[in-house]
Amino acid sequence: MSTRFFVALVTAFILFPMLGFHLAEGQINPDPKLVEGAKKEGEMIFYTTMTLDQSKEVVDRFQKKYPFIKPTLFRTGGGPLLNKIFTEARGGRHAWDVVVGRAEMVVPLMQRKLIASYRSPETKMLDDDLVDQEGYWSAYYVISYVLGWHTKLVKREEVPKTYEALVDPKWKGGNLSFDNEAYGMLQGLMRAWGREKAIAYFKRIAAIEPSMKRGNT
Repeated sequence: MSTRFFVALVTAFILFPMLGFHLAEGQINPDPKLVEGAKKEGEMIFYTTMTLDQSKEVVDRFQKKYPFIKPTLFRTGGGPLLNKIFTEARGGRHAWDVVVGRAEMVVPLMQRKLIASYRSPETKMLDDDLVDQEGYWSAYYVISYVLGWHTKLVKREEVPKTYEALVDPKWKGGNLSFDNEAYGMLQGLMRAWGREKAIAYFKRIAAIEPSMKRGNT
C-alpha cells in the first residue's frame, strides 16, 4: 500500500541543561562554579534524539569549548530513550547529564523527579514561550514538518491545501499516512484550535483509516 501523505505541525525538541554550555563563540558564559564542578567530574553524558550528524556537531563544539570535559554521546528515538532512562532509574543508575528529546518526554521525567530545575543564562536570548518558567526545559531548536505527497500518485492540483481537506473520504483506506508518534501535531493543533476541536479533528482522521507508521518519510 502506498504512503501518500505525512503531515505534522511544528514540534520543539527540548534540552535539559545541567552545565549551561553554549554552541557558539561570543555568547553568554555559564557560571564559573558549574565549570569548575564539571572539571572535577571530567565527563558529560549526552542522551539525545537528534540525528547523529547534528548531535555530533553539538558534542564536537562542546568539547572544543571545554576540552577538559569528555563528552559521551548516546543517540536513539524518543520512545526508546525514555524507556532507557526509566530502566536505568529503576536500577538505581543515573548516568546522563543532559538529555535532548521530544516535548512529550517532559512530564513523565518531571513526575519521576528525574530532571532538575535549571535556568541557563542563555535562556535570556530565547522567546518566553520557548522556556519553562520553572526551569525544567528550554527549546533547543524547532523543526517544521510539512505536507508531502507521492508525485506519481497524486497530481499537484489534487494536493490538499488545508487540514480540512485531509479528511476527504477519497483518502480513506491508507492513502493518508501519519507517524504513529506524531504527538507534536496534536499538541500544535490543540494550541492553535483548542483541545476539543483538535481531538474532534483527529477522530475524523481516524475514521478515514490512515496508515500509521513510525517515522517522518
